Amino acid sequence: MQMPEIAETQSRLTISTSGMPLKSFLRWIADRTGASIICDQTLDESPVTIDVSNTPLADILSAVARRLSVDLTQQGNLYYMGTLKPEDRGVLVRKVRRLDADNLQKTVEVLLSEMGRAASYSDGLLVVGDRVRVLQRIHAMLDQIEAAESNTWIVQLYLISRQDSFNRELGLETDTALDLAATFANSSSWARTLVSSGVSRSHSKSASASGALSAMLVAAHTTGSAKVIAEPLMLLLDGGSCKFQDGQTYPIPQRTVSDSGTVTTSGFDYVETGLVIQSSLREVSPTTAKCVLTVQLTSISGYVEDAPIINGQKFNTTAVLETGGVYLLGSMSRKEEQRSTEGTFFPSLFDKSKNGGDIQVWLRCYRIAGPLSSVSAVPTDFAADAYP
Repeated sequence: MQMPEIAETQSRLTISTSGMPLKSFLRWIADRTGASIICDQTLDESPVTIDVSNTPLADILSAVARRLSVDLTQQGNLYYMGTLKPEDRGVLVRKVRRLDADNLQKTVEVLLSEMGRAASYSDGLLVVGDRVRVLQRIHAMLDQIEAAESNTWIVQLYLISRQDSFNRELGLETDTALDLAATFANSSSWARTLVSSGVSRSHSKSASASGALSAMLVAAHTTGSAKVIAEPLMLLLDGGSCKFQDGQTYPIPQRTVSDSGTVTTSGFDYVETGLVIQSSLREVSPTTAKCVLTVQLTSISGYVEDAPIINGQKFNTTAVLETGGVYLLGSMSRKEEQRSTEGTFFPSLFDKSKNGGDIQVWLRCYRIAGPLSSVSAVPTDFAADAYP
């Protein structure tokens, strides 16, 4: 039997031993570290062969327990190595950020044993009762969730109503919306590719695309042939959504007729008019995100009995965005016929001038990455009912 060679440096051990009985091995470690270690009696003579350098005590004991196919539990400075029994249960109480109560409950239930129970609350408090080894796994999983990066995207939309004369003023009469969309998308993607490659000129095309959009916005603000309808700014957490509304919500009464023929109002349905923008975002890589966008421009032009007649346009799209990118997401041409503008919040969208035009949806986005605060300081020991 070879005696272990042990060196201790700030709670880290360097150990080398071959075939040493577990009972003697644990006594040796306890003398050097001051830890209290209990092992199952049936493991006293189990041989331990290990060679580690500058390793934490808990990791060493975990490795030995794994090799012997037994469990390791910890309560404060007390370790127990052996096979846990069904009655060896504990309770984990901690607060968890990042997840709401429902998602936290579903996440924890994935690891619960058949005898485990969990309760989560709206303020992030979590209470779990289960086997000690299960609680250790749940605690480690929650630490990883809280340490994961939390990212936010800034999304700026520009809705621009343009007449054909505006294109001629800017020299864009020969440029189709397709050409513009491709040019801006390629510039955004090209710039991001250079960023990942470390090329110093990486911002040139991105800045050019951003500058071109800025010039168009300035022109739209200073000419009568174009108008910036709205410039909503949205701050979206990865996986989050946002809704922007500028208009009115009209109540539509629900009529019911009794057996005697009496008509009463039993409730209301609601119709949103004006500008309604809905957006959701989910990252697909460290620099890209899938954005689902709905833009709706509507007005009520009249009624048929109690049913409203709604005029307007609706735009839906799903696009993958690069951080720092500038995009022309959509272009909707306006029809030649005159539309009623009564009750309309955006008459420039529905009034048709004789030289035509379109409505364009532009987008600029940036990713802001930032980790959450450090991993929870909740101790890794659990209130076990009893040790054997």
